[in-house]
Amino acid sequence: MSRAFDSMLVRSVCAILFVFALGAAQATLSRSGSNTGRAVVELKSGASIEDFCSRNGLKLIDSIQGSALLVEGDAATLAQAAADDAIASTEPDLPVALSETAILNPAVLALLNPDMVNLLKDPAVVSTGRNLLRKSMVTQRGLDKIKADDARALADGSGILVAVLDTGIDATHPALLGSSVPGFNFMTGDTNTDELLDLPPLTIEALRTSASLNPAVLALLNPSTVAFLNPAALEFLKAPPLYFGHGTLVSGLIHLIAPGALILPVRVFDASGISSSFRIAKAIRYAVDSGAQVVNMSFDMEQLSPLVSEALDYAADRGVILVASVGNRNSVVSSTFPASHRAVLGVAATNREDLKARFSNYGSAVKVAAPGDGLISTYPAGLYAGIGGTSFAAAVVSAEAALIRSKSTAPAADIVRRILDTAESIADLNPGMYLGAGRINARDSLRRR
Repeated sequence: MSRAFDSMLVRSVCAILFVFALGAAQATLSRSGSNTGRAVVELKSGASIEDFCSRNGLKLIDSIQGSALLVEGDAATLAQAAADDAIASTEPDLPVALSETAILNPAVLALLNPDMVNLLKDPAVVSTGRNLLRKSMVTQRGLDKIKADDARALADGSGILVAVLDTGIDATHPALLGSSVPGFNFMTGDTNTDELLDLPPLTIEALRTSASLNPAVLALLNPSTVAFLNPAALEFLKAPPLYFGHGTLVSGLIHLIAPGALILPVRVFDASGISSSFRIAKAIRYAVDSGAQVVNMSFDMEQLSPLVSEALDYAADRGVILVASVGNRNSVVSSTFPASHRAVLGVAATNREDLKARFSNYGSAVKVAAPGDGLISTYPAGLYAGIGGTSFAAAVVSAEAALIRSKSTAPAADIVRRILDTAESIADLNPGMYLGAGRINARDSLRRR
């Protein structure tokens, strides 16, 4: 799919077709699928890291305390090191590459219907007492099914920290001011998680001019996100990174549903959608050690990573609620990872009619479903965008978990059980497509004792 911006302009309101499908990780467990020249090694107790690397001619790139090392060397050196007696286990550092899997053509469900377009065009704002949010985001029909308004009247998520493992956040967005705490950027090794740094200054300024919707045109910012922009901004958006804004979009939904919760931005993907299994495993442990009670993982991998699985066990053993999307290939999935992990809530996406979203995966990896089709959320530089994908269904469930956790000290397993037990069965509407316990109902999960 071309990223050329001139191919992304929308021809008419009714003809707009888009899917924000946070794609599957294209990863395998074979060394041919690993990051070139890198491997993950766990040493036996008492073994010296320095001695191991020195005698094998390896460069230590990173480490996870008490768990694993990330080392680098050529193929021959890595093969030799694999026979070292100090090694307890080894695995490839799997590349995790996000990719668009839906195609913008008439066969794709038209998510931007006239109702949503009118909402996006409405410049009115409402106050939540803490932030000014675009009215379109607060009143969107996509969240009516889960009784989001009623749920917010019962709890707001105060006191809960939700880690968002993603591309970062625009914490200066008017709707997100004060909604996050300083996090960590595992791409650069520092605390700067600002998504706006992925764009040139002129592009950022051009986007900010689009906060005023008079005049404005409807345009695809990239193959995954659509918004109203000031025409003057278009010339700066020749080829924005494919996944720019994804973390801000996910964070916006969590903040909308659980406005009292705080977001811990943990950057593990760059704006082009690139990460690795080692980076993700380290980020999960960081989130847990930073006090997160909920971890949102709006990504999926086709293969299991033992290292990531160990990190998930580490989180689960410490009472953290784990949520992950199941992917967007419209396929049956049983082992998509991390959604299929024993302690993770794997989430599929539904539309306003409680039908499985056309792009959403389904099958035994799904624990529950949530709205993820035709939603509106925050986009960097003060914008709002129309989106769709299991990434956002996962965000909705993470927000529900934050609401419940703010009202209950029950074990994480009990919180998860409450989410599942209060979900509404939609099996009759989706024959042959297993969607776990059904579509969530945030109001009923808060009323359950």
